[in-house]
Amino acid sequence: TVPLIEHYPASGLFFFFVLISMSMAVMNLILAVIVEKASEAKETSLQEQAVRKQQEFKRMCDVLFKTCRDMDEDRSGCLSFDELWKGFKNNSEFSSILQAMDMGERDLEDVFNILDA
Repeated sequence: TVPLIEHYPASGLFFFFVLISMSMAVMNLILAVIVEKASEAKETSLQEQAVRKQQEFKRMCDVLFKTCRDMDEDRSGCLSFDELWKGFKNNSEFSSILQAMDMGERDLEDVFNILDA
């Protein structure tokens, strides 16, 4: 290209724009690959997060079921309001589960009515 530019100096401007255009095209291709890989990584991360959340939910359901079974004093398979209240007072695991759900002692009647429905 140097002999051509020496013979036709205006062609230097053409080759300059070709060089810039090719540089931009390659840079755009590299950026597209980076963005695609980041998008795939995010999707994988979201799927893993959903799986972990579902596993944690199942584990907490099992813990809550076991806790409620332990609070059932008369082994009837049903919790009365008194058993629920005593469980909140005496069972730290049950009270911490309710507190994690932003529920306190004054919410026990609402919890009982929801569970009883």
